[in-house]
Order: sequence, then structure tokens, then C-alpha cells
Amino acid sequence: MKVKMKARLALKVLAGQAIPAEELEQHRTSQAEVERLAGRLRKWAYRAFQPPALDLAVATLAAALNGRGLSVVQVGANDGVTGDPVHHLIMAYAERVLLIEPQAMLLDKLRSNYSAFTGDLRILNQAVAAEGDQLTLHTLREDLHEQYIERVGRHPSAIASFNSAYVLEKVRDRLALDEAGAETAVVATQVPASRLDSLLVEHGYSHVDLLQIDCEGYDWKVLETLGSFRPTIINFESFNLSRDDWAAWVKWATANGYGFVQGHMDCLAIKGYPQKVSY
Repeated sequence: MKVKMKARLALKVLAGQAIPAEELEQHRTSQAEVERLAGRLRKWAYRAFQPPALDLAVATLAAALNGRGLSVVQVGANDGVTGDPVHHLIMAYAERVLLIEPQAMLLDKLRSNYSAFTGDLRILNQAVAAEGDQLTLHTLREDLHEQYIERVGRHPSAIASFNSAYVLEKVRDRLALDEAGAETAVVATQVPASRLDSLLVEHGYSHVDLLQIDCEGYDWKVLETLGSFRPTIINFESFNLSRDDWAAWVKWATANGYGFVQGHMDCLAIKGYPQKVSY
């Protein structure tokens, strides 16, 4: 089915129109597939009109520091570019960077994408956890990567998670598999894990100017391990959080003097900001 026709069907869904079954059959697609594209179009439209709040906040902080470079920590760095909201900010304003990524297959690309960075750069191949020294990371089988990219249009490393149910759901829906097929398509790997505050102390951080987290629904579990650290700016992926985790975040943010703006995908929090806004 041509992409243009699929987009037209998705626009009908966004307009609240029903798509007859015979039309779906004619174009060899399904209601679920069209609704997935409609969701992506809705997300893209939101981003088109969203002000670059994170960029503005980081640039303002950098200017206020009178020439001192930022100390930046990123948990879930992926390859340093794909879906990354802070790579350009790190290159422009940072002097110290700690990148944490549990997927070993991404490390070479991550190093390459930061090869021009001249500050103190440290890359850790591990996870962050409140307890224990290991976590189980769930990922798509490598032999299915090309199929996933062909169907979804992006690399499956973006759905790797410590939540097996989350990965199974994404794989099942996006590759059109049944439950048994999804279970065989997902592999579990043990990765080393530490508390974030322990890692910061170990690598000589006394403060963090910008903390970026993208852990596919595990973001609050990372924030819980900050200990006494209070980053000036925190940006994390909030749309995958459970209701309980979001409520815990709001309680923590309120108690620790953070205001925030929750967008469609991410939540931007600033220490001392007086408002709390959710869209």
C-alpha cells in the first residue's frame, strides 16, 4: 500500500471519520495500522507547534553561568543522535558529559557521534537501578531488526526496556505477531546496574546542570536514585509512565522545589520554576 494513501486514511481517522472495511481491504491494511499512523501524525503535528522549551532553558542556564560549561548526564543515550533532544545542546554548551546506555550494540555509534566533543566525556555501558547490581533488558531479536525498520521506519533499539510487557506489546502490534510470536521475538539480557547518585559520585560529579532521561517507561525509577543530587534542569520521557509513577514524580517535584511543563512526550522540569503545567 502506498504511503500517500495510508496517510489519507489516517487523516480520515483524525477527522473522526469511519473507514469502511472494504476500503481497508482494498488498500491491504487494517484499522489498527491506520490508527497507529494517525497517532504518529497527531504527535508530529504537536511537535510542529511546540516551542523549543528545552533549548531555551538550557541556553538561558548556559548564559547565566558566565562561561562555565554545563555538566550533563544522560540516561538512555541510545546512539547519541536518534530521537535525541540534547546532542546539539551538549555540543554547544557542555564541558562534562556522562552518557549511560545499556545496549552494547549502540556504543560504537554513540562514541562516533560524540567524536567531535572536546570536553570530559564518559560513556557507561550499564543501567540505573535502585536496588541490586543487575537488571534484565528486553530487546527485539537482532534477526528481526530489518523487518522492524521496514515496517516502523525507525530502529528497534528505541523500544528496548526493562519492562517486558511494554516491549512485548510494541513488538506484537508493530510486527503483527500473536502472543507466542512476540514472546519468541523478544530476548532478555542481564546488564550491570547501579544507583545514579553512586555513579555521579564515582565519576566526580558534585552537581548536575542538565539530566536527560529516556528509558521507555522506566524514567521515574531512575529519578528515584538521585539521592541528594538536584539537577537544575531535568528532561525525561513522561508519556510512558504509569499513573502511579507520574503521581510519585509530581509529589517528589513538589517536595523538592521543581516546576514542570509536561508535553505530549516529555516532561521538562526546572529547579525553582513556580508552575506545574500538563498538556
